Amino acid sequence: MSTAQRTVLRHEIDAGGGVRPSLWRRTLGPYLSTVPEVLLVFQFACQVAMLLDFLGPLRRLLRIATFASSGLLLVWLLVFHRSGRGHPATLVAYGVMGLLCLGLLHPETNTLLAALAQIAMYLTILAPLFWVPRIRVDLHSLRRVLLLLLAFHAVSSLFGVLQASFPGQFMPSPAFAAGENYEIKLASGARVLRLMGLTDTPGGAATSGFYAVLLGVAFLVSEKTRKLRVASSVAITLGMFCLYLAQSRSRFVLTAICVAVFLAVLAYRGQVRRFATAVVIGSVLVLGAFSWAVSVGGESASKRLGTLATTDPAGLYARNRGYYLNKTILELAPENPLGAGLGRWGMMNVYFGDSAASAPIFVEIQITGWVVDGGYPMLFLYGGALLLALWVSWRLAVRGSLKDSLWLYATLVFAYDLGAVAWCFSYSVFMSQMGLELWLLNALLFGAYVSRQPVRSRREVEPWEQRALGRVERRP
Repeated sequence: MSTAQRTVLRHEIDAGGGVRPSLWRRTLGPYLSTVPEVLLVFQFACQVAMLLDFLGPLRRLLRIATFASSGLLLVWLLVFHRSGRGHPATLVAYGVMGLLCLGLLHPETNTLLAALAQIAMYLTILAPLFWVPRIRVDLHSLRRVLLLLLAFHAVSSLFGVLQASFPGQFMPSPAFAAGENYEIKLASGARVLRLMGLTDTPGGAATSGFYAVLLGVAFLVSEKTRKLRVASSVAITLGMFCLYLAQSRSRFVLTAICVAVFLAVLAYRGQVRRFATAVVIGSVLVLGAFSWAVSVGGESASKRLGTLATTDPAGLYARNRGYYLNKTILELAPENPLGAGLGRWGMMNVYFGDSAASAPIFVEIQITGWVVDGGYPMLFLYGGALLLALWVSWRLAVRGSLKDSLWLYATLVFAYDLGAVAWCFSYSVFMSQMGLELWLLNALLFGAYVSRQPVRSRREVEPWEQRALGRVERRP
């Protein structure tokens, strides 16, 4: 029996404190590593289902199910599986949830249902930190999740391209009444909504463009097979096309930051060949996508993004999202140092709130949302969780062995984390699917690291462990 096989089994035992696992775990344990992929597929299916007109009445239920699935997984695994070694940010996440529970006592809290829904939303976003240690994950689990994300967002970017290339077709109904401010004028003279991709939000294709570009660059330099490298190049091209025409400056800047951080870590590790490959091929693809976008979208491909080069970035931010940041720092936080009450902003207020109980608060950026929900303590706790996530991914990125891909995936996750932190100043990212995916990727990364640690026990494997190992070996 190999050391690697013994390590896998030993972690199954260690997860249970050295106690023989239950019949449930011995039966389903070998297949639990696919839970993250099943979760993502279900969430993507819900996202696509919301675009179908005949399922319009179920749109709210589908939106709730996207996040509730993570919470249901947590409940299931809490009941049937013991926890292994969790991510260092898990302890801080417990503090976040405890603080939110105290928020139920806040006199300005909206309805009880809205407050509980807000707490549930936080829990489903943070849930991967709690349930991932209860399943067996390794480097292959992390890779499969990243490939799944790349595939979905590449397809979503492709639909964005089709929406621009064939005006009036492939465009789903928007979730709200979109006026002229959400339209772009194509080179043909036709006016269409900003590219949506597989979302119901004008400009939503920019998010898929971000994922396609960042993940495409990572797999371009990490994969050895030609097919995957070609697929990554196609994903980068489609993603950049959507970023140009979706006209979302924040996502364009976010993509640039994350890719720059990823390349900087490659240079820091002395990976000259990978760095050169990403820069040379990436530059060709970015320029090619720009030419393509201009031929289809005309001035729309460059006019809005051009303000990033012709306008002072600090002044541009101050006139847009910076207004909400200043208001949060100078007014909202000093007036509500312990928060302004739960259930007062976002979709939880729209679905379950009552304006007669307490007035809704408009929240545009995540910093404001944290201040409303928990004041300075929430900023400290959630910010601390993010710093721990950055610290773990950074350490694995710069100190990981170059013999496998763990350090490369850690570099990708570190760049993603840093971009998400930057996006907190422009969007309520940790009340969205991107926030859930951030904690999922960080938990999987740490789980992959833990799975590679030496076995702590040398005792012989028992017969029941041999049978379990046989199931692991036969699993495709």
